[in-house]
This record gives sequence, structure tokens and C-alpha cells, in this order.
Amino acid sequence: DEVLATFQAMVKRDGLEVLKPDVFAEVEVAGHMVALNPHLANAFKNGVSEVSLFWRDADGVPLKARYDYVKPHTFPDLKKCENKGERPFPEACLLALRSYGYDLQASHYLEGGYPAFLEFAREGRIFGDCPLPKGFADGVASPEDMTFTFVFHQTSGAPVTHGMEIEAGSQVLAKARRDVAAMKRRWLDCMERFGTSEWVSEEPIRRLTVEEMPYEWRAAAELEAA
Repeated sequence: DEVLATFQAMVKRDGLEVLKPDVFAEVEVAGHMVALNPHLANAFKNGVSEVSLFWRDADGVPLKARYDYVKPHTFPDLKKCENKGERPFPEACLLALRSYGYDLQASHYLEGGYPAFLEFAREGRIFGDCPLPKGFADGVASPEDMTFTFVFHQTSGAPVTHGMEIEAGSQVLAKARRDVAAMKRRWLDCMERFGTSEWVSEEPIRRLTVEEMPYEWRAAAELEAA
């Protein structure tokens, strides 16, 4: 009890976050496997972690980003991938990117946030406990040369790793750019209509048609019609 009380006092004093044993073990394995991959071994070295960014775009939309890690030429971002289908891991990583919309994050952080990030860093507009050191912006890439690097770690089966990189302006992010722009327009529209009160849906009732239903529904309808 005395040891536990001392530990809890240290945690409270230093503002620490205590990980459960299984989470701690997972973090250790992920770190070890990333370090063993020669292409990813330095992904989370010689940079700064946990950098928060807050800015407004040209239309005044308030935006934010939380960078896992910041390096002079890329933003490495660690992603867990369970791979339940036991696909080849690069294929599973690509499926996860599409399924969870990771391209939206890459576009938002890389093409939306980084120009503001660079401007603030050069002007010394760094506040609070941000680990970004003074002068960091002097040797970093220009916005058109920056990249976003996904570092995937498989959490089921063999703990293998895989990296995927996206450059600013890439056609891979074309859909994400449109989606992000649509989200901003929706935000502006809702602010104009509702302000800071509750945002509610005003869509009218829509009558369903069998053509938009799954195949087995359409097949049943065709049999019934026959």
C-alpha cells in the first residue's frame, strides 16, 4: 500500500499517464518492430512529438491538427492495423487507409495545416508546452516538398510494419481535398443557419426505392414481380 501510494503521488505530481500492462506491452512491441525495419528505423528520431496546431483558413474556418511527430521533411504518423482478413500486410494497410479515411488526415495536416505551421514557427508563434524548439523552421521543407508518412504496425499475427508516403499535391489526395473542402462549406453553412445553437438536420422525409437496396432485396422484388 505504501509503495502504491508513493507511485500515485509521483504520477499526480508529474502529470504522468499510466498505461495498462497490455497497452504498455503493445507500445514496446510496436517500437521494437519499427526500429527493426531499416526503412522506418529513424521515423521517430531527430524530430519533435505531440505538436498541436490551431489556425483559420482563408474563409475564417477554425481548424486544428495534432501531429504525432514532426521532422524537417515529413510528418510520420503511427497507425495500428489489425488485419483480420490476414491479407498481405501492404494490402491491408492500403485497405485501412481507404476504410478509415486516413487520406483526409494527410491532406488536412500536410496541405492545409503545414503552410500555417511553417508561418507560425518562423514567426516564433509557439506557446505553452509545445516541444518545437526555436529555429526549427529554418531547415525544414517548403510546403510543396513536405510529405506525410504513415507507419503501420500490425496488431494481429506477426507484428510486422509497413510505411507509405504521400507528397503534398499528390493526386492520391484529390478526393480528400474535395471532401475536406465540402466539410468546411458545411461548417460555414451550419454556422450561418444555426450559429452556436444546436445544429439539426432539416432533410425532408425520403421514400425508399428498391433500386437503392442491397442485391437480395432487389432479387426478391424481381421474383415477386415475375
